[in-house]
Parts: sequence; C-alpha cells; structure tokens
Amino acid sequence: MTSEVIGRFEQVLRFASTRGIAEVHIKPGQRPLYRRSGALISRKDEATFSEADLDEVAAGLVPGAWLAQWEAGHDVTFPRGVVGCGRFRVTAFRQRGAVGLVVHVVPAKAQALRELNLPKVLGTWALLPRGLVIIAGPPGSGRSVTWQALIEHINTVAPQPRHVMTLEDPIEVLFDDKMAFIRQRELRTDTGDLAAALSHIARMDCDVVAIGDLPADHLESAIALAEQGRLVLAVVSGGLPVDWLRHTLARLEPARREPFRQRLAAQLKGFSYQRMVPTADGKARVPAMETATFSTQMADVLRGAGDVAALQPLIEQARGAGCQTLDQSLIDLAHAGTIAVDQALLASDQPDVLRNRIAGVSLAVPLQAIGKVDDLPF
Repeated sequence: MTSEVIGRFEQVLRFASTRGIAEVHIKPGQRPLYRRSGALISRKDEATFSEADLDEVAAGLVPGAWLAQWEAGHDVTFPRGVVGCGRFRVTAFRQRGAVGLVVHVVPAKAQALRELNLPKVLGTWALLPRGLVIIAGPPGSGRSVTWQALIEHINTVAPQPRHVMTLEDPIEVLFDDKMAFIRQRELRTDTGDLAAALSHIARMDCDVVAIGDLPADHLESAIALAEQGRLVLAVVSGGLPVDWLRHTLARLEPARREPFRQRLAAQLKGFSYQRMVPTADGKARVPAMETATFSTQMADVLRGAGDVAALQPLIEQARGAGCQTLDQSLIDLAHAGTIAVDQALLASDQPDVLRNRIAGVSLAVPLQAIGKVDDLPF
C-alpha cells in the first residue's frame, strides 16, 4: 500500500506533469522547487518534506536493480511511473547526510523534429544506412529529447522498416512500433552494464543502435558497431564539435590517436551540439544548435595529424550543406524575434564577436548593458 508520504510525493509529480515543469528539486525542510522555462519557482504554502519523509520516499521508490548501489552510498537514477500521470526520471542522492531528489518530467511521447524546431539535417542523419551520429550538449540541454526525436523520425519517416535497439539508463519515453521495430533495453534491468550490452548487440541483427548515454571509454565500441554497417545514434556529454574532438583525442595515449582518428573519420557522419535559450517572452525555451555534417574535406582534417580546430571554419563556411555554428543559430533565432539579443549573447561562447554580427536586431536591453559573459553577477 502506498504510504501517505509517497502519496504526497506523487502529487508533486502530478502537478509537475500538468504545468510544463521540466525538473523538480526536493530537499528536507524546503518547499519543492520547479524548473519551468529555465527558471526555478515554488508553490506558496506547499508542504515540505522532512528528512524522515525523504528517507521513506527513497526506500519506497528505489527499484531492486539499483538498491545495492543506493545502500552502498552511491547516487542512483531510475525510472518512476505514476498511473494516469506519466513517467519520470528520478535521481536520488545524499547531501549533508540527508536524501535529496531531482526528478525529470519525461514527455508523454517522443516529439517530431519539426515540433522541437530542430534543423532538418538531423532528419537526414537519422535515415542514413550506417555511420556514427553524435548528439552532444550539457545536462539539461534537451539532448535526450533530440535523440528521441531522431528515433521517432526513423519510426515514422523511414522508407522501409528498420530494427532499432536502444540502450538506456533508464528508459524514459516508450516508443510504439510504426515504421520501425523498436526494442528498448534498460541497463541493469534488461542487461548488465553498457559494456556488456555493447558486446552482445552485434548478434541481435540491428539496423540502428541508439545509445542514450555514451561515455568516452565506450566510444570505440560504438565506432566498431558503425564499422559493421549499423547506424549508431549516441548521446554524449561534452561541448561543441571541435572542443569535444580535442578533448576526446587528448584522453588517448599518443600511440592510439592516429588509428583512432582514422576510424572516427571514416564513421562520423553528423555531430550536433545544443543549448536551451529562453524565448523572448520568457514562457519557453528553444534549442540553439551547432551542426556539422562531415564532408570528405572535414573527414580529411579529422584523419590528419593536425589540430582539429581547422574544422571550425569549414563548419562555418558549409552553411546550407548541413552545417551551422552555434552563433549562426543564435543570430537566426534573434532575427526571427524568437529570442532576445541579451539571451543570445549569454548563450554564445564569444559574445563580443556575436555582438558585432547581430546588428540590426531589435534589442530587449541595450547592448552596452550586457557586458561580457564573465562580467555577469552569478
């Protein structure tokens, strides 16, 4: 029987799922905080959870597959469904000896690329017969939603059925078979760890392998799957394409870099990086995205021994051929009135350069009041 405390916790989740909330933050003695359109808000007079309450919530929620890890003092992330409400991704951890929770509200279904205002080239990548496609961004950037949209694109647009296998930790959106035959595997519940799952997937006759979180130390396994003739869609943590590639190569021993560059250059077909930016009216957030469709010239740069920074001008110059820089995306959003100029500058890694390029846009605040990102008081 559900306890009164877990019932209150589920009421918090029900509220979040109906009010456009992205995440819920809960800690002892403070009202739950809700992240909506990037801002943290709370509900006046909402009851708080005590330390004992959150101990009870964790004890009642952590599934068996994660229980040993939790009881050993580790953080855990697991799925939670609420009947008649939806699915959630719960991260449980301890802070100052007490339980803390962060709950991500999972969309009821995967959204289409057009619904998310994502570049059309992503749909082209999703229909490739083979190769490696990387979706990158910081936590909270919507990269998982983009990854789910790519899978749904295969599911609804592919000219012929394809067998898609996902590896997720945990499973979030549930897919219904349409044009694709989709199997979703949850690490620890349906298989072992990611290494074990990747070692067996070659025997499962997949056309597409979709990896919900690909750590750097498993990247070569993903490349191997692409080399075997599969399309691999992988979410990674990291920065813009050039930054991610530079960091990835730096992790490798010098003797391994050249063969790795050769293999990656042969298989990498598309790389996207995104940040979420508040809309001009402050009611939502939209993705600003850098995309790189790897041409023969770009593959040659990656294959060579030089600095991968040489890729950046190629990305900028290949606009219209499946590439755009983050700043180009921000300028487009600002010119369309979707985002304010001040938010575009905050989202840019080079606001002083962007400031000069964005001339002619109606400003939300005077440009001279923005300053450099490093000058902002937070």
